Amino acid sequence: MPRIFPLTATLSMRETLGGCDVFCPFCRHSDSRVIDSRTSDDGLSIRRRRQCPECSGRFSTLETASLSVIKRSGVVEAFSREKVVAGV
Repeated sequence: MPRIFPLTATLSMRETLGGCDVFCPFCRHSDSRVIDSRTSDDGLSIRRRRQCPECSGRFSTLETASLSVIKRSGVVEAFSREKVVAGV
């Protein structure tokens, strides 16, 4: 019987799409299977129910998108519309 615990982890879409693994919070296994995906009411995030194939534990992730800018020096900072407008 799978263990079911309410647990929410927050990820950014960059981490998810960039190939970072989502680790099981129970056994730290690096693989998980998506059981259910839902868009939040505001449409800015996705809630996914996941299940670990190793221990059968279930957990939730809340994935949000964020815009980041990588500067020439390698520094990463949040996108700022005001800086773009001021530069034009």
